[in-house]
Amino acid sequence: MKRFALILNRAVPVLILFTALILFSVPGLMKIRFSTDISDYFMDDDPVLRSQDRFERLFGTHEFVAVLLESEDVFSRDSLETINRIGVALKEGVPFAGDLVSLAAVNPVIAGGESFRFDGDTLVSSEEERLRLKESFGKIGSMAGSLFSKDGREAWIVLNLNEYPDAEEWSGEQTPQFTAGEVAYRIIEEIDVPAGISITGTGLPVYAHRKEVEMLGDFMMILVVGVFVSAILTTLILQNLNAIFGTFLVIAGAVVSVFGMYGRLGMELDNAFMAVPILLTMGLTIGYTVHITHFFSHYLGESGNRQAAVLRALDKTWRPILFTVITTSAAVLTFVFVEIEPIRWVGYTSAICLFVVYILSMTIFPVILSLGKNGDRIMVREKKKKDFEPLLGRLSDLVLGHEKLILLSFVLIALIAVWGASLLRVDFNAEKMMGLKLSHMQDQRRVGLSQIGSTEFIDLTIHLEEEGAFRSLEALNRISALQKDLETLPLVIRSSSMIGNVKEFNRIFHKGRSAAVVPEKEGELRALFNLAGRLAPELLSEWGTEDYRNTRIRIELSGFSSRVIEDNLEHIDAMVKSRFGEVEYFLSGSTYQMALMNQYVTRGLVRSILTGLVIITVLMILVFRSFRLGLIAMIPNVFPMIICGAVMGFARIPLEFVTMTVAPLIMGLAVDDTIHFISYMKFGIHDKNDYRIGIRHSFQVVGSAITQTTIILCVTFLVFTVSRVNSLIYMGILCFAGMTAAYMADIFITPLLVSRFRPFRLENQENS
Repeated sequence: MKRFALILNRAVPVLILFTALILFSVPGLMKIRFSTDISDYFMDDDPVLRSQDRFERLFGTHEFVAVLLESEDVFSRDSLETINRIGVALKEGVPFAGDLVSLAAVNPVIAGGESFRFDGDTLVSSEEERLRLKESFGKIGSMAGSLFSKDGREAWIVLNLNEYPDAEEWSGEQTPQFTAGEVAYRIIEEIDVPAGISITGTGLPVYAHRKEVEMLGDFMMILVVGVFVSAILTTLILQNLNAIFGTFLVIAGAVVSVFGMYGRLGMELDNAFMAVPILLTMGLTIGYTVHITHFFSHYLGESGNRQAAVLRALDKTWRPILFTVITTSAAVLTFVFVEIEPIRWVGYTSAICLFVVYILSMTIFPVILSLGKNGDRIMVREKKKKDFEPLLGRLSDLVLGHEKLILLSFVLIALIAVWGASLLRVDFNAEKMMGLKLSHMQDQRRVGLSQIGSTEFIDLTIHLEEEGAFRSLEALNRISALQKDLETLPLVIRSSSMIGNVKEFNRIFHKGRSAAVVPEKEGELRALFNLAGRLAPELLSEWGTEDYRNTRIRIELSGFSSRVIEDNLEHIDAMVKSRFGEVEYFLSGSTYQMALMNQYVTRGLVRSILTGLVIITVLMILVFRSFRLGLIAMIPNVFPMIICGAVMGFARIPLEFVTMTVAPLIMGLAVDDTIHFISYMKFGIHDKNDYRIGIRHSFQVVGSAITQTTIILCVTFLVFTVSRVNSLIYMGILCFAGMTAAYMADIFITPLLVSRFRPFRLENQENS
C-alpha cells in the first residue's frame, strides 16, 4: 500500500516521466525498418544459411527482376516494341542492373549473330526479317519454351542483377534488394502497354518490395480496426472517463516505448508478425484495467474517496495481475525454443510489452484513476449488477448440481478434440498461407500458371574433387540422367543445367547442321568447351565454376507446398547418390529454406508446448502454494489448446509459422482467468468456510470480470479476421475458439475440480 501511495502522492512527476518516455520513443517509430527476406527467419549459425553463402561464393546471387509479357503473338510488332521498351527502361533505371535477356536483346552467340533491330522504341526490322527471325528463334532449344512459349503467346524480359554491395558499403534507407525491387516495380507500372498486351512484374526483389508494401498496409488496417474496437470495448465495459483515458495511455505507452526502442536500435522487423504483440498488448491491458476498475468502483462506492479506493483496488489486484503477467510471459517466451527468428521475436517482444503494461498499470493508470473530486461516484449500472450477479449465482448452482453430466460431456468433447487434433498437418503452402487477396499473390499465381514461368526454385550444387570433372562426357551424361529423374518429382516442371548451353554450343559449333545434343566424343566436347570459353564464357560460368569441380542444377517448381517439397528432398538425396555415388552436394535457395521450416515448426512447437506446460505448471504450484491445486489449475488450460488443434484438424488449416504461435499464446492467456478465479475461490471458501457457498460467492464477485476479459480478448483477436492474409485470419479464428474454450473450461470445469478434490483446508473440515 505504501509504495502505491507514494506514486499517487507524486502524480505530477510520474506524468512528466511518462510524457518524457513517449517523446523519447516516438522518433524511434520513424526509424523502424521492415524485412521480408526469408534468410532473416533463420538463426545466424544455421546450416541453411551456410549453404546459401557457399552457393553465392561459387555462383553469385543470381537475383533478377523480370516481366512476363502476354499477347496474341509475342513476335508481333507491338509486342516486340513493348519488350524492347521495357528492357531498356529496366536496364537504364534499376540499380545493380546486369545483363538483359529478351526477344529484343538476345545473346548474339546463341542467336547466331542475328537479332531484331530497333531505332529508339521503333522496330525497324522488315516484315520479312521479323518472320524469318521468329522461325529461326523457334528452332533454338534454349529460347523456345524458355524465353518465349512455344505457342508464341508469352515471353520473358529478364534483367539479371549484379552482386549487391556489403552492408558496410551500402548507405540506402532500404536494403539493396528492396531498393532494386521498388525501382523495378515502379518502372513496370509506368510502362504504357498497347491494347491486347499485358505485363506482370516478378523476381525476388519485386516480390519482396510488393510484399512489404502490401503487408504493411494490411498491418495498418488491422491496427486501425484494433484501436477502434478497443475504444468501443473500453467505453462499454469501463464506463468511466478516467479509466478509459488511462487504459489508452497504458496501451500507447507500452507500444510506443517498446517499438520506439526497436527503431532506435535499428532493428529490422517482419510486418507479418508485428500485429501479434500489439493486439495482445491491447487486449491484456484492457483486461488488467477492467480488474482494477472493478474493485476501484466497488471501494469508491463505499468510501467516496478516490485515492483510498485506488489504493485498496491495487492492493487487491497487484498480485493476481503480476502472476498472470509472469505466466503469460512464460508461455510466449517458450517461442525462443523455435528455430525461426520472427517467432522468437514475437515471444520476447510480447513478454517485454506485458511487463511494460504491468508497470504502467501500477503507475500511470492509478494516477489517472485518482484524478477528480472526492465524493464523485462512478456510474455503476445497479440494475445490471443486480441482474448479473444472481445470474452468475444460478450458474454456479447449475454447475455444481450437474457434476457428472458436465464432467462426462467434458471428457467426450476432449476425446473428439484429440481426434481432430490428430488430423493436423504441418505445411507451408504459399496460397493457403497468404491467400489471393493481395495483388502480389495474384501476380505470383499468374506467373506460376504460365507456360514458361515458375515462382519457386531449388538450386542443387554438386561438388567433385577432380579438377575439370564436369567437362567430361561421363559427368554430363550423369547430369542429364539426374535431371530426368528430378523432373519426375511432384511439383517439378523443369530443370536447367550446363547441359542446355552445351547442346546449344554444339549446334553453333556445327553451324546449325546438327541438332542441339551433347557431343558423343570427348575430343569434340573439349573443343566445344574451348569455343564456349572464347565466345561466351558467362553462359558456362552461370552453371559451373572456373575449375569445373562444381556445377549446379536449377529445379523449377509449379507451386509451393513444404510438405511435398520436404518429401522430395529425400528423393533428391537418393537420386544424386544413384547417379554420382557418395558425392558431396548441397541444396540452396529461398524455396529450399522455406521447405525446411516444416521441421523447424514441428520441433519448435513440441518444445514450446512441453516447456510451456512444465513452466506454467511449476508457476501455478508456486502461485497457489499447493502441488494438487497447481495440477488442478492446468486441466482447464490444456483443454483450449486441444480445441484449437481440433479446429485446425477438422477445418484442414495447415500448421505453419503464424498459426503455430496460437497454442502457447492461448495457454498463457487462459491461465490469467484461472488464476483470478481460483484466487477468489480460495478467498471465498475460506471466508464462508464452505465449498459450495464459497464457489458461488466467487462466481458473483469475479465472474463478471472474467466474462468481460474473455469477451475483450475474443473480440480483440477477431480483429485479425479483417486481414487479407489467410494465416492472420486463421489466427484470429483460432484465438477466438481457444479463449472461448478456456472460458467454458474455467466456468464449468474448474469449480467442479476444486469442489471434488477440495484443495483448501477449512476450519471445520467435517462440516464441509
